[in-house]
Amino acid sequence: MIFPYLALPTKGPVPSLGGARVRYRPIIPVRVSGLLGSRIYDGCLDCASDDTIFPLSLARKLGIDLSGAPQGEAHPVGGMIILEKGVWTFPAPRSRCF
Repeated sequence: MIFPYLALPTKGPVPSLGGARVRYRPIIPVRVSGLLGSRIYDGCLDCASDDTIFPLSLARKLGIDLSGAPQGEAHPVGGMIILEKGVWTFPAPRSRCF
């Protein structure tokens, strides 16, 4: 599959990009579905990511019951620890990073 890369502005010049003021990311539409409907959001395709995190408020709006789901945490690179109140499992085909 080929995805277009979207130019996203940075807060300032990026030295590793020769002073560029944008970073290019593969932003794709992602549909999240539940008992009460579905929503489409822009998501950053990252084949090196271990988890995909959505806000709890989205689970509530879509009628996804996380009351019995295990709690975990995520460690974004250079960011704060994010506590997860549920683990959503998405079947995904095996893929490779290029």
